[in-house]
Amino acid sequence: MSPQELQNFYDRLASVSRSGTEHDVRRFIDLNFPRLPVDVQNQILGAVMIDSIRAETQELKTIMAIQEEGTAAIDQGLQLREEVEKMSDADLAPYRKQIDGLPEV
Repeated sequence: MSPQELQNFYDRLASVSRSGTEHDVRRFIDLNFPRLPVDVQNQILGAVMIDSIRAETQELKTIMAIQEEGTAAIDQGLQLREEVEKMSDADLAPYRKQIDGLPEV
């Protein structure tokens, strides 16, 4: 690919980036990728890999946060269960009356 062809590629890529969707940009790159010089191919692959790693890292952080919230909720439930198990029947009587008045689920 000549320097002029490479410049034309970059110009068209910039145009597609401004006016198209991410899908359009990916399609444009996919169609033209084999014609690009190896060093440009490597730059594109590197950028795609970095973007993928960043996206996966963000997904993992989100999953970890959800798991931490779930673990905290389970811990609170276990603590509550321990407290209820320690209570006497007399202590539980007012709560049973409230529970008996609730509709069935």
